[in-house]
Amino acid sequence: MSEIPVNRRMTPRFRVKFRGSFTGEVEHTVEGEGTVIDLSVGGCRVETETMVPAGSYLELRVHVSGLDEPMRIDAALVIWLRDREFGVKFIRIPPEEQKRLSQVVQDLESDAPEE
Repeated sequence: MSEIPVNRRMTPRFRVKFRGSFTGEVEHTVEGEGTVIDLSVGGCRVETETMVPAGSYLELRVHVSGLDEPMRIDAALVIWLRDREFGVKFIRIPPEEQKRLSQVVQDLESDAPEE
């Protein structure tokens, strides 16, 4: 009997290429820039040259094409690392930023090709 693969993601992610920047306090201040390469309402994946420890909390800015100001994620938990990428789960987002994020993801979903 074969096992059915389980998708642990609660929300769909969409491939993107947005500039991102982040800061956080671990044992010392971590600051960096990178590229957000996938995005959902619950988290994202960032490609960067900066070493970021798993389990750290970051403040994240996502510079979405077409938006005047970057989206602000007040707290994002780094849940995995691989090569020059890390994945975060969004923990705390101001309500107005949550609305903007939901709209961006909705726009990505409407632009996504049908499977």
